Amino acid sequence: SEASWSLGARAPTAAAGGSPAASPFVVVGHSFGGQVAVRLALEYPDLVSALVLTGAPLVARAGAAPGVPLVLRVARRLHSLGLVKAAKVDAYRERYGSPDYRAASGVMRAVLVRAIQERPALALELLSCPVYLIWGSEDGEVPLTLAREIERRIRGSRLQVVEGVGHMLPSDAPARLQETIAEALDRVGVPVRQP
Repeated sequence: SEASWSLGARAPTAAAGGSPAASPFVVVGHSFGGQVAVRLALEYPDLVSALVLTGAPLVARAGAAPGVPLVLRVARRLHSLGLVKAAKVDAYRERYGSPDYRAASGVMRAVLVRAIQERPALALELLSCPVYLIWGSEDGEVPLTLAREIERRIRGSRLQVVEGVGHMLPSDAPARLQETIAEALDRVGVPVRQP
């Protein structure tokens, strides 16, 4: 069901593989996975010893409805009044929706929409584990200004900026992300094996 795909429902199984965890984890989350990681840390703090987040849309852009362009909101409203056909609204969604939205289909599109709606409810101030933020300076999906707001809201978090990298930091700068993960593991006392 759609309800079973909410962030709260997916977080424990996403981290623990569906089985009880033997010890806390350093959880790494990119983009939507960052929202799942934060929800896991908030709802199951005993499972999470630290978070490493990159490109995670944890706060909304100021002055706008989260993730929904004005033209699309107007089209949806006109459709609800019977003035615009559903096909036209779908065309606007394809044109003005985020790249993640356009790439998703079916139930995954519904999951993405639900995640965006849940985002303001994340109580970032209540995170109790160390949080490492690593962001691309050119991230157009979740801009650096939002990363700085996330850092401000999470007590003791640390933001690292990787110059010249966009939203896909895990694939565009994997060595930098690996260094940050190793630092988080070291901080919580987990030995890091070198390849």
